[in-house]
Amino acid sequence: MFFPANTVYPRDFKAISERFGSIYISSILIGVYAPRWFIQDMYVNPEEAVQIHQGVQSRFSVGMHWCTFLNLTNELLLELAQRRKEVLTERKLSPDIFITLNPAKPSGSKRLQP
Repeated sequence: MFFPANTVYPRDFKAISERFGSIYISSILIGVYAPRWFIQDMYVNPEEAVQIHQGVQSRFSVGMHWCTFLNLTNELLLELAQRRKEVLTERKLSPDIFITLNPAKPSGSKRLQP
């Protein structure tokens, strides 16, 4: 399993697959990417997430971290899933190899009390 956590692109993700072989499953951060001028040094956008998937030669990837911080980003709530699908289609990749799970219904910004 490959889990790059909060990451930016470009990094040499291809070197990972060259050293360890193809990755069976990846969990790639795919949300909180807009506005790019502000957040590009912290998080990847859907296009970069697919590049990471390809770079590590992942057999299957799950996009995570989307719809998590609704007040910190400018992307539309469900825009990410559509952009991911468009990128996969443009690169002639099956939408089944990189999925996003449906997010839970946002419940506001309340935090759990200790």
